[in-house]
Amino acid sequence: MQVRAIHYIYILILAVVWGSSFTAVKVAIDEFTPMQVAFVRVLIGAVIITAVSIFGHLKLPKMAKSWAVLLLIAIFSNVVPFSLIGWASTISDSSTVSILMATSPIFALVFAHIFTEDDRFTLFKCISVALGFSAVMVLALPSGNLLDSSNLLAKFATLMAAMSYVIAGLLTRKLDEKIGARSITSIVLVLSVLLLAPAAFLQGFSALDTYSNPSLFSLLYLGVFSTALALLIRYSLILQVGYTFVSYTGFLVPVFAVIFGALLLDEQLSMNAYIALLLVLLALAISRLNPQTFSSIVNLKRVNLKERK
Repeated sequence: MQVRAIHYIYILILAVVWGSSFTAVKVAIDEFTPMQVAFVRVLIGAVIITAVSIFGHLKLPKMAKSWAVLLLIAIFSNVVPFSLIGWASTISDSSTVSILMATSPIFALVFAHIFTEDDRFTLFKCISVALGFSAVMVLALPSGNLLDSSNLLAKFATLMAAMSYVIAGLLTRKLDEKIGARSITSIVLVLSVLLLAPAAFLQGFSALDTYSNPSLFSLLYLGVFSTALALLIRYSLILQVGYTFVSYTGFLVPVFAVIFGALLLDEQLSMNAYIALLLVLLALAISRLNPQTFSSIVNLKRVNLKERK
């Protein structure tokens, strides 16, 4: 699976969209419940992607196994993490939630090594994870100690959301039928709507004009960009280059979350964020190296040195 420059651009787009989503969720949960936020965003995303997919020849799976896998993907990629992140955001600040979500590449590296054949451990992947984790720790410093006893349950819920994303990403590779990223996204979102609808409506929606414009705009943004666009890019990348590479988005997300917090919420951006960003970019670069390429570079330099002598 060859990674090209366009894939890095997609990773950057995902990081920006998901980084800003923590601010949007924080605004939306002021007037909607976490379950309602999760439901509305997948509903908007489902309408958009399904409409596009129908005009582009939507492909439906023919095997029951494929439908079962897609149902599990819907649960682990949308229902569980969207609900947990929304609930955690009612207790923890958005920066803390985004920082904890950045642990997903660590889970991804371990899970991919165990459950896949083409995403195995390498020295460079381990180094990149260490650098990425260091970036998370650097970024966490302004937020205080993440391991204190307060809000422990919310932090644990956020970690479970991060792990849930990883499981969903690996499940995507288990689809035997080739139906394409657009059809996968559409089906997963529709299934998520059906799963979330009962709980969302039981909690009761108010009349539309009773909600503020910021809350409504936040939901619209979450549905169009953080759900429809982001999931379409995510599944496309997973099918093209594997989930381990896609998971490294998690290291960039908290950096952009802090940036959007500074721009939209007047939070002060510290030097730690810039240091974290440099560490993340270095981690992304090292993650794509392999021992063969590194040995070739070293041997080439040795040959050049011998020729000069």
